[in-house]
This record gives sequence, C-alpha cells and structure tokens, in this order.
Amino acid sequence: MELPEIGTHLDAAVHVTNLSTLIKHLAGMLAAASVLEWVIGSTQPTRLLGHALAWRHVMTGTAMAALGCLFAFVPRVESSNFIDSAPGHPVTIAYEAVWLGYLGLAMLCAAAMFIVAWQRSAPEGRLMRASFAMLATGTSLGVVYAAWRLVILAASLSGTATTSQSQTGFGISNLVQEAAIVLILAGTCAPAPMKAVTLYQDRRDLAALHPLWELVIPFRPDTVLYPEPESGSDGDGDGHDLRGLGLLRFRLIRRTMEIRDALAVLYEYCDMDPVPYAEASAAISNLAGINFEAHVEAVTIRYAMLCARRVRPKCTFVTPQRGADDDLRAEVRWLLAVSRALDDRIRVQGALIPILADRNELMGTR
Repeated sequence: MELPEIGTHLDAAVHVTNLSTLIKHLAGMLAAASVLEWVIGSTQPTRLLGHALAWRHVMTGTAMAALGCLFAFVPRVESSNFIDSAPGHPVTIAYEAVWLGYLGLAMLCAAAMFIVAWQRSAPEGRLMRASFAMLATGTSLGVVYAAWRLVILAASLSGTATTSQSQTGFGISNLVQEAAIVLILAGTCAPAPMKAVTLYQDRRDLAALHPLWELVIPFRPDTVLYPEPESGSDGDGDGHDLRGLGLLRFRLIRRTMEIRDALAVLYEYCDMDPVPYAEASAAISNLAGINFEAHVEAVTIRYAMLCARRVRPKCTFVTPQRGADDDLRAEVRWLLAVSRALDDRIRVQGALIPILADRNELMGTR
C-alpha cells in the first residue's frame, strides 16, 4: 500500500530520504512474522516443518538487520518507491532480494501448514476445507509473486531484460500479488460465517431437543448434569441466553448425554422386549432407514415409560437401536428423528396395542 504524502512528510521531518520505505518494509516483515505465528497457532505443523520454524525469530531478526544495513548503501532519491529510482543497482537489488526472500519464505511456510491443515480437516467440514484451500492457494501465489519478482530483479541486474520486459514482468507479478491478497482475505474471513452458522445450528438443535429431554428426564432426574436456567432468568433452557452463546456447544453435548443416560436407565424397566412388535409396525407403515429405527426406538421408549409408571421390577430385555455417535451432528439428527417419531402418537399407540395385549396375557398366565 502506497502512502506517498505521509512518506514524504516523514522523510522531511527526520531528514532521511526514503526512511518511510524502510519502515514500510520492516513493518511488512513484522506483519509477516505475526501472520506466521497466527498460522502456527491455528494449525499443527508437521515435525519437520516445526524444526524449521523454530528458527523463525532468528530469520526475522537477521532479515530486518540486513535490510537496515543495505538501506544505508542504496542510492536514493525522494520517491514513493526508491527501488524504482535506482534500477539495476546491485545494492538496490540486494535490498529488494532480502525483502522478497523473507516474504517468499514466510509464505512458503504458511502454505505448507495450510496444505497440511486442509489434508487433516474433516471431509464434512466443507467451509473450513474451502477456507484452508483458499489460504493455501493464496500463500502459494505469494511464493510465486516473490520468486517472480526475484527473477525479474536478477534479469535486470544481468542486463538480459529490457526496461519494457521488466515493466511487463512487474505488471504480471502485481496481478499475482492481488490474486494472492484476495484469496488470503477470503480464506481468513470464511470461518466467521461458519462460526455464525455453527452457533445457529447449536441453538436450533438445543431448542429442538428440549421436548425429548423434558419427556425422559422426569424418570431419571438425577442424570441432569447441571440445572437449566429457570424461565424467569436470562435463559429458558432452549439456548435463548445471549450471554451463553459461547457455551451452546457444551450445553448441546450435555443435553444429548442427559437424554442418553435417561434412556439407558428407562429401558431397564421393560419387562418384555417390544422391539419385534415395533419392527412389525414400522414394516406395515412402510418406514425405512432412520425413520424405521426411530419408530422402533419411540415405541420402546413409550413402553418403558408405561412400565416405569407401574414400578415394575427392572429387567434388561432392551438395548437402544443405535449407540451414541461420536459425531455430535449425527447424534443430534438421530435423537431428533426419535423425537419426531414420538410425536406421531397414533402410530406409536397402534404399535403398543399388541405389545400390551401379549403382556397382559403373559401376566395372566403367571
């Protein structure tokens, strides 16, 4: 970014020609070093790259010192970019080479880490993978930009490139630079909407699971890990607590665990296995896939609730249709499918009729 007026006033104030350009490049190095620290903190470098990055502070300090020393010997005239005022001069090219070499090396390290992060990211996290892909591409273009500029500078030093060819080369490098900046900015900003989407999904799922949670928790209230906010407080138990947005994911995980724990205890009250009856009912209704399993689970839950109300001895006839899933979204989808199946009261009640009939007959023969 060029700020010629500010640079001219600064140079005049300190009586050092083009000091503003040196400050700009030193600030650029510090910015690149800061970005590299952010990348290291955001990703997990490989062991080999980690050993190389251990020298990053030495590399930054050495490059900044070299830039300061070379600056003293560059033939300078007042301009917005003194590099253009002394083309082909060895010290000028050495100065530019140090700046571009550091920038290219920092971009190369960042690109390598972003590529590794992209490879490690979960396939279902499409937005995050896209973010890493844009960052990897942008930083790779940054490497191309630095390398291309170094080639042009070397050609101008050797005299193999004409002025027009150098200008064309610099024009191409500027296009590469602009493309790199756009991709890096886009990749950096992409996680922000993803975070907003995640918060929205967590809040929506927390509210959607509340009816199922309310249904099963009374049978085993001691499974509640932490009481929900009361209706008169800042939250209503459905995620409508603006101060607790950062804890939505924790509350959602907690809610799924409480539902699972309550169901595990509730199933122990079943004095006979309702699953075959529920499966027959689901087959008659032409249910398939997750809807089939959710209906079976819903019938089992209703039957277990009936048995629990009658304080029957605990038995161990029933196991859940699905075990807890390590993927939170998949677990939420399953529990919501069960909740929807429970809402279909007519179908569930129809499945319970033959179960209760056989149970009464069995009890009557004892």
